[in-house]
Amino acid sequence: MTRLGYRFDNLSVMDRLEIAVQSPLVSELGRTLPRHGVTTRPAKTSPTGMLLLGIASVIAGSDRRAEAELRTHWHRFRRVCLASDIPMPAEPLRLQIFRDYRARFITEEVLADLHLAFRAQAVQLAQLLGLLKSDDAPMSSPATSQVVFGDGSWFLPASDVGRVKTDYFRRNRPHQSRAKKKPRVVDYDVQGAAYGYNHVTLHVRAATEEENPAAARLQVVLALLAAKGSDEMHVTNLEVRRLRDAVGDGFRCFVYDGAMAGEHHRRFRSYGLLTVNKPKGISTLTDWRNGLDTHVGEGQRVLELTFPAGCVHRLNVAYGMFWQLRSNPTGRRLVRERVADHVDLRRHQEEDRFRWELDVALPCDHH
Repeated sequence: MTRLGYRFDNLSVMDRLEIAVQSPLVSELGRTLPRHGVTTRPAKTSPTGMLLLGIASVIAGSDRRAEAELRTHWHRFRRVCLASDIPMPAEPLRLQIFRDYRARFITEEVLADLHLAFRAQAVQLAQLLGLLKSDDAPMSSPATSQVVFGDGSWFLPASDVGRVKTDYFRRNRPHQSRAKKKPRVVDYDVQGAAYGYNHVTLHVRAATEEENPAAARLQVVLALLAAKGSDEMHVTNLEVRRLRDAVGDGFRCFVYDGAMAGEHHRRFRSYGLLTVNKPKGISTLTDWRNGLDTHVGEGQRVLELTFPAGCVHRLNVAYGMFWQLRSNPTGRRLVRERVADHVDLRRHQEEDRFRWELDVALPCDHH
């Protein structure tokens, strides 16, 4: 891999496919896939070759276009495959061969093995580039290379047949299948305005030249997770625990968006991870000011501290921060006055879990 990586936007379908043929990840995944074919009827290509046919469909955008590209450039594609010890017949293969192989051999267990192989190589690549390495940096400011970022995204469904969508004019548009006996219906998830296939991507990156000149601006994808039922945090929790076990303290901080609530923070911190997220309702770095001079609502938890000098300070958590509170002029309601400064952060291990301590400074106007 070069430092700047490949600029895929400027490459043709076959250029991208050539890179995939020579990818160590594709070779590793091909070795994980189950073998097919029998003695009397040997397979036309290896499992790695089958995987490349599927990759061609993804790169081209459809089976039909992939078949057209392969048919036109088959001699070039076959030559590169043979040079990488991937058998390919003299005549172009159709994508139906890959679909048949996928339907017969790609089970849930095989997908789990593929994901394991992908994670192992992704972690190895990240550490080779100097990411996910343990050091003595303070917990309050871990290196960017020790931070795993997560985010959810939606892919459009393979087909809208049999489902009802709403168009721009709020009208229902049913898509009926032409089949009479077995309607072709593709299941997908719906959440608000989003519909299709919900996935979560986890990645690590090196942000600056100062942190790691050899890996500046590089990004390594560690996992691509299917979130069935739109339950992003469930699949994220399982994968974060596996990554933490695999990497150890080289993975010290986890960042997600507003989908990460209090229960998720507590779970991830029990693994020894500092957790950071953008609170719901926050879209810019200055939105935290929305909490200034606002009343603490009914039912919100208020922490009251009495000090030996006689002063009393009240704290409340909002917008992801500790707020010092004051009474309004009537004395009946509490108002958020200022954000308490974070001074230090400590982590203590207790058997197989971790406990956290946070120090905050409370300016006092009287003592």
